Amino acid sequence: MLPFILLGALLYTSVGHGGATAYLAVLTLAGYHVADLVTTVLVLNVLAAGIAFVHFQQAGHLRARLLLPFVLTSVPAAFLGGRIDLSGRAQAVILGVALLAGAARFLFFAKPPELRAPREGPLFYAGAPA
Repeated sequence: MLPFILLGALLYTSVGHGGATAYLAVLTLAGYHVADLVTTVLVLNVLAAGIAFVHFQQAGHLRARLLLPFVLTSVPAAFLGGRIDLSGRAQAVILGVALLAGAARFLFFAKPPELRAPREGPLFYAGAPA
């Protein structure tokens, strides 16, 4: 079970996520009840996301000016969202609508990014054809 949790953490943190869904999936398949896992998964998620955040910041990718609006809006929104008592069915419907909206956004309205190859760095060396 532990190797699968570590693999989930590795895969999720490599793209900047905490991995809560991977932990829930592995632990649920191992026979644990979701209600008993809430605190454990939260701690694992915060720990994994914190490690990814530190590495991201140490690599020089963190821009405080871009981060600040997300922090100032997401923390109060998470608090307010946590205060709302919803049934499991309502949560599932809201999650489904949100996931479908995100998928539709990427499928029908996403503009492909323009990729520019760097002319220097570890993949390029002097004398390499451009």
